[in-house]
Order: sequence, then structure tokens, then C-alpha cells
Amino acid sequence: MPAFADTSYPEDIGAFGVVFADPSGHECVDVQDDSGERCKPTAVSVAVLPTGKILYWDGIEGMNHIGLNVVLEFGEKAMGDQARVMDVSGADPSWSVPTPGDTNGNPGGYDENAEYLPLIPHDNDNKSNDGNLFCAAHVFLPDGRLLINGGTAYYSEPSIPGTDYGVLEPTGIKNTRIFDPKTNTFEPAADMSYGRWYPSTVSLSSGKVLTVSGVRKLVKPIYPDSPVTDWLTNVRQTETYDPATGKWTKNPSSADKSLPLYPRIHMLPDGKVYYDAAGQAFNPMGEAYDEAMWNMTSVYDPAKQSWKNLGVPTINGVPAGFRGSGFSVMLTLKPDRDGTYGSADVLSGGGVLGMTPGTYLGSNSATLNTIDTANGDKFTSRSVEPMHHPRWYANAVVLPDGKVFVANGANVDEDVAPGSGFPIRDTEIFDPETGKWTKTAAQTQGRTYHTTATLLPDGRVMLGGHAPFPLMFGPQNNILHDTVGTSRNTTDPSFQIFSPPYLHWGERPRITTAPAKAVNGGTMKIVVDSPTYISSVRLVRNPSMTHLVDPDQRTVEMAVVERSGNTLTLAVPDNKVLPPGPYMVFANRDSERGEIPSVSKQVMVSRS
Repeated sequence: MPAFADTSYPEDIGAFGVVFADPSGHECVDVQDDSGERCKPTAVSVAVLPTGKILYWDGIEGMNHIGLNVVLEFGEKAMGDQARVMDVSGADPSWSVPTPGDTNGNPGGYDENAEYLPLIPHDNDNKSNDGNLFCAAHVFLPDGRLLINGGTAYYSEPSIPGTDYGVLEPTGIKNTRIFDPKTNTFEPAADMSYGRWYPSTVSLSSGKVLTVSGVRKLVKPIYPDSPVTDWLTNVRQTETYDPATGKWTKNPSSADKSLPLYPRIHMLPDGKVYYDAAGQAFNPMGEAYDEAMWNMTSVYDPAKQSWKNLGVPTINGVPAGFRGSGFSVMLTLKPDRDGTYGSADVLSGGGVLGMTPGTYLGSNSATLNTIDTANGDKFTSRSVEPMHHPRWYANAVVLPDGKVFVANGANVDEDVAPGSGFPIRDTEIFDPETGKWTKTAAQTQGRTYHTTATLLPDGRVMLGGHAPFPLMFGPQNNILHDTVGTSRNTTDPSFQIFSPPYLHWGERPRITTAPAKAVNGGTMKIVVDSPTYISSVRLVRNPSMTHLVDPDQRTVEMAVVERSGNTLTLAVPDNKVLPPGPYMVFANRDSERGEIPSVSKQVMVSRS
């Protein structure tokens, strides 16, 4: 990999490598780029594949073609998203183009499903932007393939006949696609019953997949098929995908739930799905008439197919409830003395506070919510030390040592006023043991909107993304960026890798052998270079992130059953704690400054 960009005190603050990007393709550095070439894709969505390679794709491509106003023009000028597969395991990164590279899932258009408004002229002449991966959800299936559901179709409604102008309508699509890491290919799968733009999807203990929320149309009409329940709400109905049949099933009405866009959800160690009273609230029109209920955390029971409210989160010391455009991550699940996993802690932070229209200023607050799954999902909430910076749209990554790394974001809401925010380049780490935040190295690029941060198999963190709306929704303009330092107004296809402090504390432990497969409820053996100093072994679900959301994100510490020679025998938790799918196994050793993780080995967890 390239040399470090800043090597000052890496044992205290970590260090960033130099910025790098795919050398092929056209980088749209200048605003209003009229070269006619497509811009390099930026990592709006990212997934670490079981092969160790990284799949990513872009979003809102074509913003550099806007001449007057995004709302008036983007329905026609939006382009199909591009995808890439990147390998950072060698001395230098390399890239390849999956099939298809332009991921339009509806090459014939989406007119049959678009739910056009009656008597309102519309324009959908551009069919190449009717099946975009942008604003989809994605999770790994038990066999390691990536399921991607929902996304975006663009058109103008109403439109001005005979022109390229109208009112932008991003529509949630019903499409499902599956990416196969073995063939680097996207394949169509069964459609959902409802179009979903900004849904969240999470794996269940059964290996099935639950999807919630999203919108069918951004500017919500009164739908003829459900004129009351769906007017001014997001999609309340939930659906479950079964990998065995390859089909979606509509859940009963007891599973309906009004939720924000991209609701922050996590599967608890009792197999229920937890909603953390957070999401995207104002994008715009992501509101709902009953959005006051979004203040309340809740759990979904897949067995009963129903929801139960838990409580209101504490923010800045008061029961304030909802957090918009902030991060939400589940901390390391650890076994009790009897080997059970009886509770989950979820850390949320940043964003803006309150529902529609929220607030403009970013928050530095952080909240720790605890769900006691051993005692009926008893809920408690407390504020923890605030971050060093207010951060709207920050990414959070749980590291193999259990700490939380936070990067990216702006000081204000750039959904409300694009290009008005100042990027937060400082990064920081939260220690759950002390409840304190520590400043770490500053990233080189300012990444404020549609950003990603991803734990790599070697324990480093890769930052990518930045796909903004043009300044104040007009044409791209870098006047504020060049004069006062606000966020860059063009997309950023680059990446930068952070080496956390633990990589500068001394020799790393080494896993010499690990099984390719582990079974829920059984044991697994790994061989390490020196087992006596291994302090913990943790399984980390392969990351799959978009729009700050990775519902499958989880880190699980395994109990050590036996140490024999260089072999550790580990207890593999049941499928409620460890849903089937791909995981990275890290072995950690203690040092004077804290745990140092190994490079991981890839393990597939299955139910049998």
C-alpha cells in the first residue's frame, strides 16, 4: 500500500495512508464537466466480499450535467449507477468491472410500476436511469452472496412537454438483485411487492431477510389502493425474503410499522429486530403524519410477526428521542460467565435532532441504549461523553478491539442546504470501557454526504465516497468551497485507509489456520502463533454499508473452551447471536496500551 500521509504519533492517533483512486476512467474534478465522459464512480455503497475484495457503486451520477436546477432537470439527466470491484490486499490496489458494470436493473424502463399520477404529464424518455442501485438496501445471504433490494427510478412528474424540464420524482423500485462474488455478476431476483427507496434490510436468525420502510414515490400521492394508510407515510408494510425459495413474502398487517427512511435497525441476541429511534427523516418528503412514534425504540419479533415499543432514548441528558442522519452501531456482544449473550448495547451519535424538518446544525451528542434481552428486552438509555465535533452524516465502525472509530461528515445538514457545510476531517475513537472519545488522525479529503467507512479484513479502515447535491440544488459551483472551505461540490472517487493506533503498538498475533466453515451451536478450532497471549477472539460480520446504515453489522466475542498447544477451541454462538453468513475472525492479544488484533481469516457460519 502507499506510504502514510502523516506519521506523527501513530501509536496515539493512528495514521492515514495517501489518497488513491482507480487510475482508469475520467475524474470529474471541474464543476459542470462537459467532456461527455462518465465520471469515475464514488463509493456511496460498499461491501467487503467473502473473497476479501470490495464491491462498491455510486449514486446520483450526472449531477455535473445540471444547468439550472436539480429538481427541474435530474429526472432526465440522472445516469445509471456504475459498480466496481477493488482489491487492496496486495502492494497496490487493483480494480475490475463486474457484470454488468452499469447496474441499471430495468433497461426497458419502469413505466409499468411507476404509479404515475392521473392527469399529470410526466416524462420518462430516459430509460437508462430506471433501475439504479442508489438508495437500495443490501445484506449478505447465508451463502455469501449479496442481496440488494430496492433502489431508484428517475423521471419528471409533472413535466413540461417537449422539454427536458419538470419536477424530479425519484421512485422506489421493486427490484431485487443478487451479486455473486464468485462470478462478479449481478443477477435479477424476485421483485418485492412494494417499491422501496431508502429501505433497511436485516438478516434474521433463520437465514431469511426482513426489509422495512422506504418510499414508493418521494412526493407521496394518495395511492388509489390504500388512500389512508399510505398517504403521507413511508412504506409501512414489511416483507421477508427466503433464500431457499428465492421469493419475497408480504408479512401480515401485525408486522406493519411506520418508520423513517433507512431506519437504524439491528438484530438482537434474542433474534428480535431492534429499531434505534433513528433514521433519515427529511430527504425531503421522508416525513409521515404519525412520525411522532419514531421517537420510540421498538423490537420486532419474527416469530410473532409483531412489534413492541420499548422506550425513548436520552440525548444530551434528556429523553429527546429521534436522531436523524446519525450513526447507530451495536457494540461487541460478549458472553456471560455461563456462555449466554444476555444484552446488547447500541451506540448512536451525531446527525440532527428531531423529526421533520429536524434541525440544521449537526450534533456532537452520543447515546448508549441497552436492551436486556435476558429480561424481556428491558430498555435503558443514557447519554455518554459527546464527540469532539458536531457531525451530520458521520460513519461509525466497530473495530476488532471493540472500540468505535468515527469519521466523515459535516457540521450542518447538507440535505437542507447543499454545499453549505464544512467537512469534519478530524476522526475520533470511542472507548466503551471508559466512555471517552479520543481524537485521532485527520483525514485528507473532506467527505460530507453519501460517504462510507469500512473495516477491512486486515484491521484497517477504508474511507470512501462523497457524492453531494450541487450548491443549493443549482448547478455545480465551487465558489464557497474555494473561498471559505465548505464541502467540495463534485463527486470524489478516491479512497484513504486509516491504520488505527493498535497497529502501531507492537507485534500482531497471527492466525495460521482457521476453518472455512463454522456451525451455530458447535465449536471451531483456530491455530495461532502463540495462544497464551490471545486475550479474545471475535467474529465480525462482513461489512455492507450505505447511507451510514449496515443493519447486519455485529461483532461477537467467542468463549474460549480450550487452549491446547497452538490451538484454541472456541464456542460458536447460536444463530440468534450469530446469524448465518460471512464473518471475519480476529484474534486479539493484550498489550500495555490495549488489544492488538490479528489479520482476520474468512469464516462462513451456517446453521448446520
